Amino acid sequence: MLNIERKNMILDLLKTKQAVTVAELSAVLDVSIVTVRKILTALDRQGLLHRTRGGAVSVAMPFRESTVADKLNEAKREKQAIAARAYSLIENQETIYLDAGTTTLELTRLIKKGPKRDLTLVTNAINLVAELLDMPDIRVILTGGELRHSVISCVGPLAEISIRGLHFDKAFIAANNVNLDFGPSTPVPAEAQVKRTAIESASAAYLLCDSRKFGSASLISIAPLSAFAAIITDNGLDETYCTEFTRAGLQLFLAEVS
Repeated sequence: MLNIERKNMILDLLKTKQAVTVAELSAVLDVSIVTVRKILTALDRQGLLHRTRGGAVSVAMPFRESTVADKLNEAKREKQAIAARAYSLIENQETIYLDAGTTTLELTRLIKKGPKRDLTLVTNAINLVAELLDMPDIRVILTGGELRHSVISCVGPLAEISIRGLHFDKAFIAANNVNLDFGPSTPVPAEAQVKRTAIESASAAYLLCDSRKFGSASLISIAPLSAFAAIITDNGLDETYCTEFTRAGLQLFLAEVS
């Protein structure tokens, strides 16, 4: 197969999948991983795709990250149902990491109103901390770091160092998109790294993502789906994805939307 044919195959795949991995392309093209990386680098330089850690994504992929204000009223009932399912997993006396996001904001509100106590909550999201300012019986730790104004979160080395020095019983992680091959993703590398660090510091990590976000991908992969104890979404998820996740051996919780 000629190199131009390999390039065209990769671009054709990205028209349907939006994200591909180096390992996947190595198998499809029957070439070494080194060769795949060289081809991807060449296509990236031509502006035909975006090279990512471990693969590539389509140039048609959305790069702008919505603000918290943009997202607050999107799929609100779905997010509340997902948050309720996540809350059911929390036990008294646990240390919990809450990622920045509007679904984790709903979870924070449930924690505030709910009966579970002796909790330590760690977060990089300033608006989540603000929800708990009048709750002295809940211990809250803010990671610190560089402020991202659009999503009211802290990122960067200071955030990562503080998270890496802690251990969480459970971490609840948000994402902009979820793709079976690419995993959960975000447009912002600094956010991806903070999320990744939290996952690594937790005994169990849970992905919280409403059903609208499945099937597409953002620029940066956060972690493989296998890194999560379970994926929590709403019952609007297409059955095709349910089947694919089950075949992949992934635990999937579908929250009932009232």
